[in-house]
Amino acid sequence: MNSRERFIRCMHFEPVDHVPWWEGWYWPETVERWHREGLPRDVHVVEYFGLERHESAGIDLGPVPPFEEEVLSETEDYRVRRRSDGVVVQELKARGPKDQMPRWLEFPIKTRADWEEFKKRLDPNSPCRYPPWWEDKKRCWRDRDYPLFIHAGSLYGRLRNWIGMENLAYLFYDDPI
Repeated sequence: MNSRERFIRCMHFEPVDHVPWWEGWYWPETVERWHREGLPRDVHVVEYFGLERHESAGIDLGPVPPFEEEVLSETEDYRVRRRSDGVVVQELKARGPKDQMPRWLEFPIKTRADWEEFKKRLDPNSPCRYPPWWEDKKRCWRDRDYPLFIHAGSLYGRLRNWIGMENLAYLFYDDPI
């Protein structure tokens, strides 16, 4: 049974030889610790742990066009910046943006009017949502033996990022439709 067959059978609640095992990413500090604890530096983590092959289709589900990224303020220790998804975050300068969980300060959707403007950036037919050479990639993937996925984030996480945790909780109650 190949990875694609295994995944499809799993999604249909059918028997499989083992459950597919993937990992999406690793904190760089975690991989560095694993190296200190014995993970060979000349072996890819995917091979070392025996993870199964899968591939992202590379479709961008974020706002298009993205928000202009900009640094809004800085201190000796922190940087406040607007990300491409419109969220304003505070980050430690001593670490890179991908190596930490930021402090979330402001979200692009605060009102229904903000949503009406924001959703214009979610046009599914925007050509730049798809990676270059999209038609060629689709042909190459046709006979693959591994799962292909679209990275959509979590069902709750994307909304939380755009609206904020507290605002989203209120929205579920105040405007459930």
